[in-house]
Amino acid sequence: MPVLEQDYKTLNYNPFLEKKGSLFGDFDGERNIRRSRIDPETKKQVEEIQKIRGELLSLQTARRGKAEIKQFLGKLDPRLLGGGNLPSNLDFTGELKTRAITIGRKQFTVTPKDDLQHVINRASDAGGGIIHLTSGTYRLSTSIIMPSKIQIIGENTTSTIIDFQDSGAGFTTVGTSIYSTGTITGITSSIFVEGSGTSWVANLTTDHQIFIANRWYKIASITDNTHLVLSEGFAGGGTFPGHTYRAAKIIEDIEFSELTFKDSASTALSLTDVRNLFLEDCIIESNNKGLVVTNGMEATMDTVLLRTNVSNGAEFNNFSFSDIEGLSSIANGGHGAVLNDVNSVGFGISAWSGNTLNGALIIDAIDCFLQIITSANGLHGTEFVSGNSNLSVSDAVMKANGLDGINLGSSSNEITITSSFIKSNIRHGVNIGSSTCARNIIIGNIIRLNGSSQITDNGTDNEIGHNVTV
Repeated sequence: MPVLEQDYKTLNYNPFLEKKGSLFGDFDGERNIRRSRIDPETKKQVEEIQKIRGELLSLQTARRGKAEIKQFLGKLDPRLLGGGNLPSNLDFTGELKTRAITIGRKQFTVTPKDDLQHVINRASDAGGGIIHLTSGTYRLSTSIIMPSKIQIIGENTTSTIIDFQDSGAGFTTVGTSIYSTGTITGITSSIFVEGSGTSWVANLTTDHQIFIANRWYKIASITDNTHLVLSEGFAGGGTFPGHTYRAAKIIEDIEFSELTFKDSASTALSLTDVRNLFLEDCIIESNNKGLVVTNGMEATMDTVLLRTNVSNGAEFNNFSFSDIEGLSSIANGGHGAVLNDVNSVGFGISAWSGNTLNGALIIDAIDCFLQIITSANGLHGTEFVSGNSNLSVSDAVMKANGLDGINLGSSSNEITITSSFIKSNIRHGVNIGSSTCARNIIIGNIIRLNGSSQITDNGTDNEIGHNVTV
């Protein structure tokens, strides 16, 4: 079957009054369109809403009263209004605004007989595309290189299978035109960057982004070999002078959903130099490693299962400003999840259990939230190895692990552990094992039936209290 292509035009969508109490609230038109797969029903609703927008604009332009506008809205299908009644305080006097949302990436329908890399390249040449994989097993023995603005969407995790056939293949991203010579001396007024030992004029363009303190920044201009201007304000972090950096033409805006990835002798998804990554409803199983994200930011993950991988289920290295929900990493031969140099990331309602080593291995993490289940792992449930600070562990479960429920190593400071259930671990419930662990708070947990002790504190200035330990 040949590859099918479809084009959809740009629509002036999102027809709401951009003010509090507006008709369509804070609806995120772009995300909802993108997630809808642009099916015929969605296209029909877009056209209906466009019509509504036009009529509302006509009524407002004619300065019709609120009563007449409400009468018009009362005739509409309630589903277009969110299924509810109009609020009594709805205000129609504000300016009506719209955003132009492009839902027109080229659409490709692919079967297992098609050359997937060839289709991806065609989509990239067209400025990006949505690639629909039909049901079947896609057998790959060479790695797939992912460019920017590509969405790969299967039918579901049961029927759309990516089988790497025990080869070293996988899906990969990596930036191009990489340059990292020299260091950064300082950043002033949030955007003016000064370097030392750098040759930025010859090696960088405004198509590059620069990675500083775990965040990518777009470049507005390059002044000379040692000065450039950011188009995004610096968010902080890093020690100047002498801070390292990485500049690259990165991979942006990619998606994987409704897919199963299996049997890679390397890593199923190895994603480096990436920004705006979306991963939803995927199974990643029986690979050497499941998922590795390096030099990444602005990722959204939801309902992802990593299981029975030979080594680690998931690794996040130099990773920031992301939202991870429902990431289950179970029965892997290494750690469930490795967080290495991670900051400003929320890990919500995720289970990292039944792994041979730790449920979670955490190094140099800052400003993160962890709502996780790490139970029945061979070593610790959660191990904070070193260099961690400003972390919150809340509503978590650490149960029946081979060593400690939670282990705090050197220089793991200002970590709050609250409202968690830490029980039946072979050694300690919570083990503050180093004298360099300071100012941690362990309050309001159930910590009981652990083998050696409920809480061991070898640190400094830690606040421990109001825990149930009997």
